Amino acid sequence: KLNANPSGPETAGNYVAKAFDKVLTGASKVRRDTAKGDFGKVDELAGRYRVIKPANLSQAIDDIAKDFDVPGGGDASANLVKQIQRIKTDLDRAGPQGLSAKETERLLEVYGGASRGTGKIFADMDTAQQRGIAKRLQTALMDDVDAAADAGGHVGEIATALKTARNNYRSNSKAINDLEESVLGRLFGGDYAKAPERVADAMRNMKPSELRQSMAILNQADPATSQTVK
Repeated sequence: KLNANPSGPETAGNYVAKAFDKVLTGASKVRRDTAKGDFGKVDELAGRYRVIKPANLSQAIDDIAKDFDVPGGGDASANLVKQIQRIKTDLDRAGPQGLSAKETERLLEVYGGASRGTGKIFADMDTAQQRGIAKRLQTALMDDVDAAADAGGHVGEIATALKTARNNYRSNSKAINDLEESVLGRLFGGDYAKAPERVADAMRNMKPSELRQSMAILNQADPATSQTVK
């Protein structure tokens, strides 16, 4: 039916790609804006006190450097190790008190963007490789946030605000992950650079349940576009 449409599958596929990206961008903005407010509240209550001990992040940096610092790794691996070590040096400057909530939020945003392919933390690195490393860093830092919220010894309003920040960030991250793992997310892959014809062809051959899920995403993004695609 899409092939019979005068607009053709390429136009329909472009509609789908733009609509899906609109939803995903919106979900990422919700996470970013909510995190800024939540982690900012923690710092407001804690004053100059740093509440996040980045033990897991520090260990993850060491592990990544060890993975790439191998004999015969070449210039690219050596350059990566140097960049990783600079991250560790910057982290060590925070001292034994660790990271403030706002510093943690900023790093989560940087690592989260890089893990989705919408940002970079390393120069001269393959996007897929960078995404994998960024995901490891983001996961480790979230483990540190969990530790601070659950066993960091914080009490009262600080403890409550920290748990709220952690819970909201995890909830919003799950929404983004669910979108990326949906039928359309799997179709577009990490960079959504698939041929529009493939998008149209895949939708034409989806199971009814998959098509319903995909159209629900499009309806949320842009009802007018959804009708055009139909």
